[in-house]
Amino acid sequence: MKSPRLLFNEQTILNLPFIVKLSSRYWGIILVVFLIVLSSMSYKFYFQNPIYSSDKRFRVDSDGSENKGGVVSELLSGSLRRSAVVDFSAIAESSSFHDFFARQILDHPDFERFDLRKLNEHTDEHYLGEIASCHNDNHCIRSFVARRAADMISIFPEAGRRHTFVFRVRSTDSFTSRTLVDLGANSLVEYRLSALKEFIQMQRQTVSSVLSEFRDVLEAEDFRGLNQRLLEVDKMEEDARMKIRQLFPIYQRKAMELESVRRSHDTFQASELPLNDFNYLQKVDRAEKLKNSIARLKKDIETLNLSSGVGNQADQQIILTLQQELEVKKQAFSRKYSDLDLLASTTTLRGSRNISDIYQSTLDEYKQIKTQYDNHLNMIQSLNTERRIIQQRLEDLNSKGKLVLSLEERKLQSDIAANTVTPDVIFYDSTPSHSRFIRMSPVKYILYTSVLSIFFSFILVCLRYLFDPTIYDEEELQESFSHIPILGSTPNLKKAS
Repeated sequence: MKSPRLLFNEQTILNLPFIVKLSSRYWGIILVVFLIVLSSMSYKFYFQNPIYSSDKRFRVDSDGSENKGGVVSELLSGSLRRSAVVDFSAIAESSSFHDFFARQILDHPDFERFDLRKLNEHTDEHYLGEIASCHNDNHCIRSFVARRAADMISIFPEAGRRHTFVFRVRSTDSFTSRTLVDLGANSLVEYRLSALKEFIQMQRQTVSSVLSEFRDVLEAEDFRGLNQRLLEVDKMEEDARMKIRQLFPIYQRKAMELESVRRSHDTFQASELPLNDFNYLQKVDRAEKLKNSIARLKKDIETLNLSSGVGNQADQQIILTLQQELEVKKQAFSRKYSDLDLLASTTTLRGSRNISDIYQSTLDEYKQIKTQYDNHLNMIQSLNTERRIIQQRLEDLNSKGKLVLSLEERKLQSDIAANTVTPDVIFYDSTPSHSRFIRMSPVKYILYTSVLSIFFSFILVCLRYLFDPTIYDEEELQESFSHIPILGSTPNLKKAS
């Protein structure tokens, strides 16, 4: 095998002069390749099926100018019609439309005359064989016709016009294309009408379901009871506020009295006497009792001195005994309580006891008034909370009621739409346009033949050179035996002559 380096060049990638030399050397291969390609392309050109195309234009009534039912549908859905290009382009590829169209084709009286071959099929053997294989099964035949119809039809937007489309049918038979374009247009109109009716029916069912649900919710609520409770809450709050207005002056007065008594109580508590000392309080109490006992003895002695007669030994003896007892108590008082300011202590003690009692009584009254005042405040707060809850529920029910009215109106619109809906597809071509063409024109035929001949010739010539063991010139010799020096070359006698 020879080296392929001579086929390439660093500047031009391919060594064109050398390739031209190879072409002149292996011209037979090029001739054979050209004849083969020419024969194949000629067969394809002369035996290709003519294609018959029939177009019918239509527009989408998106604004409802001629479609009163479409207006209602638009009001119902808002999104019933998406982008028209996407919608109708999808219909052309929709299996449901293909099946719908297939039913119309099968029901047509000239079905037997239709040529449903593919555009590249030259005979109808395959087509008829598939129909025969269904063994009169309608579902099988309809599925086959739907697949063939999918290959024959197309929907695309018309250039330069908005919401305008072209419905095209292509087949290998003029009658088939002309008949099916009208049949397909009618099928598209009926299909869109059926789709709109189905959509509106779904809208009606959805609206009815939601409407029934909201009606059940509203019927379960007690509007009269909520309004009555709201009035009761207002009355109770007004009564509570009136009682607060009545209690507020008393509450303030008791607070001021409590503050005054508290300051007096704190003053006594801060005195120098250790009034909180239990032993000291007992000492003061005993001293006061002893002083009272001394006072009673003095009074008894004075009474006996005034009532007893002179020389009455019994009375004198009693007086003497009382005087002795009096002297003993005075000595005991002087010995035990000489350091005690009894008058100040007893006065302060009694004052402290009285102030404590007054403070406690005032505090109890203040707490009672404050409890009533706080209870009424808490009642007002709870009533306000309950009012907000009731008002929120009433607002929710009110909004649901408005929604029910809106749904009832929408349901009425859907009922009207169901009876007045018309298709949104309007075909305005009185007669469809027809054309006949072939896929491969003479220009394409010449171009394809030339390109394929050059390509395959180049490949085969290169392969023939690489596997050719003969060395034809000095250039090939030097490339094949680069490690051996060339001493000389013989002249080419054919070129010399």
